[in-house]
Amino acid sequence: MSANITAEKVLEIRQLSKSFEAGSRRQQVLDQVDLDLRRGEVVVLLGASGSGKSTLLNLIAGLEYADRGRISINGREQTALDEQQRTLFRRRHIGVVFQFFNLIPTLNVAENLSLPLQLNDLPVDQQRLDRFLDQLGIAQLTDLYPEQISGGEQQRVAIARAMIHQPALLLADEPTGSLDNATADRVSSMLFKQVREQGQSLILVTHNESLSQYADRVLRLKDDRFQKSDAEPIGEEV
Repeated sequence: MSANITAEKVLEIRQLSKSFEAGSRRQQVLDQVDLDLRRGEVVVLLGASGSGKSTLLNLIAGLEYADRGRISINGREQTALDEQQRTLFRRRHIGVVFQFFNLIPTLNVAENLSLPLQLNDLPVDQQRLDRFLDQLGIAQLTDLYPEQISGGEQQRVAIARAMIHQPALLLADEPTGSLDNATADRVSSMLFKQVREQGQSLILVTHNESLSQYADRVLRLKDDRFQKSDAEPIGEEV
């Protein structure tokens, strides 16, 4: 267990359920899911394709609506917010790392990175920003556009963009799924290192079970729920 984990809950999920229309029937994806995530905790989420991993992240981020259940982040019930309130809450408190980067092609790297700060009316600490970009190995890319840099570099920019405003919670959906193994290993190690150094909490969805070695806890979604043994806390005390 990481020494950075505190007793403070960043995320609390209770009885979360979600289903989708599938032709003439309704497909259950999540069924009464419970989960707590503490400040500083890194969780790797495993599961087969279609098991509900991405759906769970989208529900936590407020990008989709649950059928039933409650999600609280930093003590605020996100599931009670309307769409505009969810957007504003996500913008400040959550960072999302998408599998396919989602960088804005008409903005250069520096502009992509500064966007979360501008949206949150936060000042740019240039010294901290330069140090952060240097640690991720992308300081030399700031004047370039997404199409001018490699996939691994784009993913590092996407990670930096998700973390730059120091959100309490990071959600990463297959962040290395489109990268070769060597690049994926480098990007993953950088992501975990930065999360721990900044004291953030992370849920990372992946098919790559080798990433479990970096986690404080590993969860596996199967049959609409977490496997019981996986969903238990790391220990009796934190």
